[in-house]
Order: sequence, then structure tokens, then C-alpha cells
Amino acid sequence: MFGQIFSKDLNKNIEFIPYNSTYYDQTIEVIRKAFFKYETVSVGSEIDQNVEAQRDLEGLCDDALKKSDVSIIARDVELDKIVGVAINVKQTKQVGSDEKSYFERISDECKTKSAKSLMNFMIAADAKVDLFEKFNVDSLFEIMFLAVLKEYGRQGIGYELCKYSIDNAKNNDLKLISSLFTGRNTHAIGRKLGFEVVFEESFNNYSFNGKTFAERCCDPELTYHLAAKSL
Repeated sequence: MFGQIFSKDLNKNIEFIPYNSTYYDQTIEVIRKAFFKYETVSVGSEIDQNVEAQRDLEGLCDDALKKSDVSIIARDVELDKIVGVAINVKQTKQVGSDEKSYFERISDECKTKSAKSLMNFMIAADAKVDLFEKFNVDSLFEIMFLAVLKEYGRQGIGYELCKYSIDNAKNNDLKLISSLFTGRNTHAIGRKLGFEVVFEESFNNYSFNGKTFAERCCDPELTYHLAAKSL
């Protein structure tokens, strides 16, 4: 039913498994409760306050989960409850300059300003460095959304989701994994797992409705990392 079990932590009773559609509703609920509510760009774009924007972005999650088989979920075995998720996608190098990127196509479908703000941030951040050219690859594995329920925080679940995402990328014969790490905790995860920070920028440079993302998160020194790791 679940395919390969990547790991089971007997102390926390958490297992890390490939995403399975059986857990679709719970997976989306983790995104609602953890990513939309607490992630820096979500807060900066007021997605935490906008149900319609959340529905816009749930469409992105739905698309990624249906089209790709590389996402990973963390399951509390005793409760049969999904408590964390890494929604991952495979990206391929654009052939022509006129071809829209994956995120640009999703942004075009968003109806709310908040959702477009988040997508436009992802597009802008991804464009800072051409990872395909820098690392000489035609495809890569991206950790797109990483979320862990607040009550399960500080247990290393986010780290494990990223670690098994790396393993999953290797199993798919991909030579590069990347992510936009947007919080201090994910910065630390990236460092521990050997990601290279290829670009760093202040959240003071991004704003929505008259306030910078840094202001909304009450952290004037906060930056994001465009990070990658050769496999």
C-alpha cells in the first residue's frame, strides 16, 4: 500500500514513506496548517489570512502530487496521521526562451493577489541563478514545499523529510537537488545536509500590500537561500 518505508523512528513512532493518494486530504491539511500559516513567504503574502489564496495554492499542490511520484510524507504510525510533508517536483531545462516555466504556468492560473505574490517570489528567486547551467544538468529535483505540524516540531522531522528527498532524487537518477529555504530552521537543515547556498537575499526586498515580508515576519535580518546539492 505504501511502497518503500524509508525510515521508522521507534522513539517518535514516525515513519517516512512515499506520498500515497490515500493520504491526500491529510497531506493538504498539513500544508494548510503548517505551510500556509507559518512559512515566511506565505505570511509575507498574507496567504495565512486568505482562504481563497490557499485554495489557489492547493491547486499547485494537487498538480504536483498527481504529476510526480517523488513527494514524501511523515506518518505518526500509532495515530495513522500525516504530520509532515515534502512536496517535491522534477524540473527540466527549458528548451526555448519563450517557453514558460512550471511556476509561471501555475502563477497564470492563480486568481488571488496573495497566491500570485507567492508564485512571483518563487519565479523571481529561481531566476537569480540558472541552476541547470551552473551545475551542467538538464533536470533537477526540487523540494518545493516543506511543512511539519507545529505540535510535531523540533523533532527532526523536517530534516528527515529533506534527507529522504535526497535519497529519492538519487533513486530517480537525478544529479542535482535544490530548494528555496525561507526560514532560519530550513537554513540549518540545508547546512546540515550539505546544500550549497548559491544565492542569498533579504526579505526586505520583497513586499505585499505595503509591507515587506521581513516586516510581516518581525525579522528584519531574515533572508532566503537558493540552495542546491550535487548528487
